Amino acid sequence: MPDFSLEVVFIALSLMIAIFVMIESTLLERNGGKLLLKNSIFMFISLSTSAWMVAACLAWYFLDLVGLGLVVAMVYPLYGLLGLAYSAMLMRGIEVDDPAEVALPKKYLSFCKSFGLVYSILCLTALLESMGLIQI
Repeated sequence: MPDFSLEVVFIALSLMIAIFVMIESTLLERNGGKLLLKNSIFMFISLSTSAWMVAACLAWYFLDLVGLGLVVAMVYPLYGLLGLAYSAMLMRGIEVDDPAEVALPKKYLSFCKSFGLVYSILCLTALLESMGLIQI
């Protein structure tokens, strides 16, 4: 019987967040890169993916993560920092008065989708490893 520790729960929730990242970027892409401020599902997903930066940092510090589980906790905050830098670079020189009118570039949304896909594979592999179902 696999062990369901806090580490396993963290990795499983990280997999859910990876899926949320892909959904969020797909919804943004379908809306021309503009935020869906009146869509409660989008807002929930957006808040969850943003809050996960803090959760991943706390997990990295407090949980006894090993192997790929440790990589799961380290990679998500790194994605957040790189995403912030990349979006700032892409948006440089664009003047916007109303944040609701900001349209995120397709390159950034592709970056997010790609990360979500790779992160979900990482999380799934880490989950199987942490449950003792595979060895890496």
